[in-house]
Amino acid sequence: MQLNDLKTHPVIKYAAYFGFTLIIISFVFFYGWSSSSLQSAATSQAYARYRSTETMSFLPWRKWDLILTGEVREAAGVVADRKLALLGPQLASQLTLLGIRPESLATDEEAVQQAVDDRMLLREAKRLDMYVSLKEIMEHIRLAHSEANVNQVLISRGWTFEQFTRAERDTRSTARVRNFIGNDARTSLYELWLEYKLLNESIMLSVATYPASDFLDQVQLSEENVQAYFEEHAEEYRIPAKRRYQYVTLTREEMRESVEPTTEQLQTYYEQNQVDFQRDEAVLLEDIVVLQAADQPTTQGQLLIALIDNELTTETSFSEVVDRYSEEYPDVRLRYRDVGWVERDDLSVSIHGRDYINRVFTLADDAISSSVQTPFGLHIVRRLQYRESGVLPLEEVADEVETRYREEKSGELFDERVESLGKEIERFDNLRDFAIAMDLEDGITSLVLATDSFLPEIGSLAQHANYIRSLRENRLSELIPLTDMVCALEVVEHQDSRIPPLDDVREDVEFRLKRAGSIDLALAAAQSALDEIRGGEEFETVINDALTTPVLTTPFKRTDLEQLIPLTGLNFPLIGFTQQTLRIGEGSTGVSAYGFSQDLPVGYSLWKVMSIEPPTKAQFALERRAFEADYLQLKQLTMVEEWLADKRKQAEFELLGNFAQ
Repeated sequence: MQLNDLKTHPVIKYAAYFGFTLIIISFVFFYGWSSSSLQSAATSQAYARYRSTETMSFLPWRKWDLILTGEVREAAGVVADRKLALLGPQLASQLTLLGIRPESLATDEEAVQQAVDDRMLLREAKRLDMYVSLKEIMEHIRLAHSEANVNQVLISRGWTFEQFTRAERDTRSTARVRNFIGNDARTSLYELWLEYKLLNESIMLSVATYPASDFLDQVQLSEENVQAYFEEHAEEYRIPAKRRYQYVTLTREEMRESVEPTTEQLQTYYEQNQVDFQRDEAVLLEDIVVLQAADQPTTQGQLLIALIDNELTTETSFSEVVDRYSEEYPDVRLRYRDVGWVERDDLSVSIHGRDYINRVFTLADDAISSSVQTPFGLHIVRRLQYRESGVLPLEEVADEVETRYREEKSGELFDERVESLGKEIERFDNLRDFAIAMDLEDGITSLVLATDSFLPEIGSLAQHANYIRSLRENRLSELIPLTDMVCALEVVEHQDSRIPPLDDVREDVEFRLKRAGSIDLALAAAQSALDEIRGGEEFETVINDALTTPVLTTPFKRTDLEQLIPLTGLNFPLIGFTQQTLRIGEGSTGVSAYGFSQDLPVGYSLWKVMSIEPPTKAQFALERRAFEADYLQLKQLTMVEEWLADKRKQAEFELLGNFAQ
């Protein structure tokens, strides 16, 4: 049988078709329908999984849906934005100044839970047919976002427009489901009053404190305890993987400094680009202004501007006049302005007003205008010089011509140099040889976390973070493009993540153990005192044995404690007091931790209620509307969180791997 006969043999041909089809079907069942999912599965870490509800989920290899790296990264941004909003703009800007990246505010666990919660909400949106249509999304983008805003988002996040619309669609869909779930939140007038009363009662306590620090010396440690604690908390002492990079950089600024234009080159550039040095007619101005709203002129301001107007001559110094009258009339906001060159265009009209522009262009040089009203106030203007429209002489724009020439020429040289380096770098195995051959200065970075994409000696490499982290020791990187610069890296030192020996961290381990033991002893002492009171002893008698003198707090509300406001006299907020004291009255006693952390309180307090005043019904009536809105919003958020917790449990959601390593 010839080879060509095999192609037409009915048995062989159809057997081959059947076998090939079976392979394709098996491949699709195993990997799914999306080719991109194959690539992402191969290159992304799976952070978590939950049971799939897709059609083919009965197959063992399709049982789980995974939360992968890219989705966790996006979710981390959402969590970080939420935390930054709580911090406020000033604290958020301080974090930036300290070099703390916003995404670092979100832990991996928080980001993964945000990602799976979004999945649960989107799944519910599709089930309830509440998924936002593409048409609605496009209309929303058109109304809510300018083209510049959309482009800024695409550039900053590295998205395509399709990814942007999908993100907007998912965001609006999840918000719609959240609102639907929270719509069942209801409250009665009685429930509202009880909550308002609880938060607004004015309470005064007598407090005896048992500081944990007073019990430190009583805590006895054994080597076995220290060793056991270290083994149990070893991950908390793990030293993360660190790296040191050798690097070379090339910046546009370096190329700009290397450009030394000759007079002939600047002349030629000026002649070839005269359209860039075309100027509209303009006037050089200075003025005196009484600042006031145009729709609320003041009599005093008008009288002052008239007084100044009568005094001015062509020789008068505007600035001296303003200084003198500012002292005489301190209540009037009088200013001198060196206005500079003003052109007759729409921008100038929008800044100064049409009357102002028309007036100054009708003045003669060195002439002074009468009073001109603008949106900012009353002006007296002196025109110093007039400039006709046309191409400015080279002498007047020499600095601008040189700057523009340097910028363009250095850009060309930079692009040529980058192209050359990109080709040459492939010939080298190490960075040192590459730097010498290309006449580049190399350097060594400080030791940084292996996961860091910010290198102090270079700057942010966030857009290449995955590539940077994938570099192996003693391997030269590709040429990495950044804003106005390029760099190349080589990992010259890599320290693996490790748990240090006990002796290296013994001091901290022993301190933690003593602190934990002292907190337990402080609680035991406070609880023992409370037991005595409940056994019949007088509060005043028992607190005489306290380690510190009892104090009487000023009246406070539970909302003060929720905001971590220290109580006057105690100097710390009580922890968990609201939950402990849902039903208390005058004379009630109890024990509460105090400090700023439930896990690490400063100590424990024994307290007695000296007075408790409920809010009045009149106060409640006055604040009811705002309080009810806040209370219902809290109930809605609680309902959504409980719903999501149930959904995660039903889906058998679980984290995968150890994020700390």
